[in-house]
Amino acid sequence: MELMDVPPELIEIPPASIDLATHRKFNNFWYPIFGESRDDKTWVYASNGMWPSGLFADHQVVVVIPEEESVTFDMYDTTKYDKVIVYGSLIITASTSNILLRPGTLIVETTGIIDISTDPSKGYTVTIEIDAEIDRNLDPEETTVGVLSLGGTMNVRGNPVMNFMAPLNSTAIGGTSTVTIAGTSVSTEWKIGDDIVLPDTQQGLDVSHWNFPKNIPGGYIDQTEIVTIVGVEVDLDGNTILSLSSPLQFNHNIGAHAGHLTRSVTFVTSPSSLDRGHIMYTGGGAMNFQYVRLEQFGRTTIDKIDNTVMEDVSGLNFVDDLAQMTVMHQGSNQIARYVFHAHLSRVESYLHGSVILFSPRNGCVHHDSRVHTTNNLIVGATGSGVFLEDGTETGTVINNFLVGNGHGSRGGDDGRFSTSNGKDMGHGGFGIWARGQFATIENNRAEGHFGLAPFAYFIHPSFIEKLKIPDVPGTPPQLVGKTLQDVWRMLKPNSLTIQTFGSFQDNTAYGTWKTGLDLLYFGGNGSSFVGTELVALASSGRQISTTHTSFLQLEGGMIEAVFPDNTIVGVWCNNGGPLSINYEDIPMIDVFQERGGNC
Repeated sequence: MELMDVPPELIEIPPASIDLATHRKFNNFWYPIFGESRDDKTWVYASNGMWPSGLFADHQVVVVIPEEESVTFDMYDTTKYDKVIVYGSLIITASTSNILLRPGTLIVETTGIIDISTDPSKGYTVTIEIDAEIDRNLDPEETTVGVLSLGGTMNVRGNPVMNFMAPLNSTAIGGTSTVTIAGTSVSTEWKIGDDIVLPDTQQGLDVSHWNFPKNIPGGYIDQTEIVTIVGVEVDLDGNTILSLSSPLQFNHNIGAHAGHLTRSVTFVTSPSSLDRGHIMYTGGGAMNFQYVRLEQFGRTTIDKIDNTVMEDVSGLNFVDDLAQMTVMHQGSNQIARYVFHAHLSRVESYLHGSVILFSPRNGCVHHDSRVHTTNNLIVGATGSGVFLEDGTETGTVINNFLVGNGHGSRGGDDGRFSTSNGKDMGHGGFGIWARGQFATIENNRAEGHFGLAPFAYFIHPSFIEKLKIPDVPGTPPQLVGKTLQDVWRMLKPNSLTIQTFGSFQDNTAYGTWKTGLDLLYFGGNGSSFVGTELVALASSGRQISTTHTSFLQLEGGMIEAVFPDNTIVGVWCNNGGPLSINYEDIPMIDVFQERGGNC
C-alpha cells in the first residue's frame, strides 16, 4: 500500500431549497414560513391600492399586501380571512361608516405598516375581529391567530378618552339601576350605550385561610360587574347620575371607582373562534396603541407552562436563519401568548388610554423591552395585569386602573421558580408584577380582588444577575449593556437603585388580597417605596410583605384595614435585613398587628 500525501478534496454542499424549510429565525426566535405552496388556502394580492375583490369563503383566503402597495380598507366586511399579511401599507380609517375586518391572523412583516384610526367628529368605529383555529402542523409553537408583528410598524389610535376612571360619590346599591359619580367630569364624555365596570368591594373574605376559597359556604362569587349606560344627568349637588340598562346585582362601596370600557377601536376574539387571539411584536418595528379596546385576547393560562419543543434534525444545509423543524414535544400551554406583548422590542412602544378586558394569564407584558403603559384600564387579568418579565425593562407604568376579579393560582412565585428556571412567574393573581428596579411605576390604582397581590416585585438574583439591559432608544445611556450587578457596583454606597433609574411611588389599592405589596429578594443598594396606600377589605392577610430583602425604606403612604375584628398584619418581614419605617408618616389604621415575622 502506497500512502500519498494528498489532501482530500473538499466538496461544498449547496444550500437546501427554501421550499424544504418550515421555519425562519427572526430576532433569535423561530416563526413559521408562510407561502402559497405551504397551505391549501387561496392567496390573493392587493394591487393598484385596492383590497382584493370577490366572494370569498370563510377561512379559505389569505390576503397579501405587497411591499410596494398602499391599501386603504374602508369596508364592513364579514368575510373571515385565514390571514392578512402586510409587506406594504394597510390604512384603516373610519370616516364614513363603521369598519369590520376579520382576519384569523394579522401579520406585519418587517417592511409592513398598519395605520388604524377613527375620527372623533364622526362617531364611527373600527373592529378587528379574530376568528380562527391554530394550524399546529404549520405552527406548532402557536404564534399565529391574532396579531404577529415581525419588525413591522403598527399605529392604532381611537378617539381620546380623558376620563377613563371616576370615583363613586356614594355606594352603588345592588337591586338599583343607578350609579352616582362624584363631580361632572364624566357627564359629557360617558355616553348612552357605553359600558362601565364596577369593581368587587365585598368585605370580610378570609383570603389567608389555607383552604380559601373553598372555606366559603356556597363558594366564592366574584362581584365585579360590567353594565351599560342608558342615561346621564347631573344632580343638584353637582354629581353625575348614570342610569343603567339593568339593576346591579351587588353593592359597590364608596371608595371605589367606575371604569369606562368603551373605545372606538376594538380588537376582539370572536365568540365563534376556536382559539383566542394574542398580540406579539418583536424587533425594530414601532408599536403604538392608543384608546383601543382589547377584548378576550391572550391564550397562555395560569396553568404550568408547557412549551412546544422543536429541533432541526433534517441534516439539510440551509442558509442562515432557515430550518426544517421537527416537533419533539407538542406543548399544551405555550409561554408568551398574551394580550399585548412587547417581545425583545428594540424601539420604544406605547399602550395608552386603552382597555384590556379579560385575559387567562397576563395583560400587558414588557419583555426585555422599553414600553410606556399609561392611563389604561385592565380588567380581569388572571395572572398579572402588567408583567415586567426579565428585570431589564426600563419603561413606565403610570396612572393605570387595574381591576382584579379574584382569579389567579393564588400561589407564590417561589413554587414554580426552580422547576421552570424562573420562567413560569406572575401566575398568582397580581395587578402589577415586576422583576427589576429600572421601570417607573407611579400613580397606579388597583381595585377589586387580587388572588395574591395588587403590587409585587420578585428580584431573584440567580435569574437576572447576568441579563443585560438592551439598547433601546430612550434608555438611560449609563444602563445600556449593564447587568443588575453592574448597576449596583456603579452606584454610590447607600444609593437606592429603584430611585436612581426607576421608582415605585404613589400607587394605591382598595380591595381584597393576600398581600398588598409583595417584595421578594431585594438586595444590593436597596430601594425606597414612597406614598403607597393600601386599604384592605378582607378579614385576613398582610398589607406589606418582605422576604429575603436586605434593605428597604417605606416613606409616606397609609395602611388601613376596613373589616372589623380582622387579623391583618401591617408589615411582615421574613429572612431580611434592615427595614426602615417612619410610623409618623405611615399611619396604620385598624390593622390587627402592625408588625409581624422578624420585622
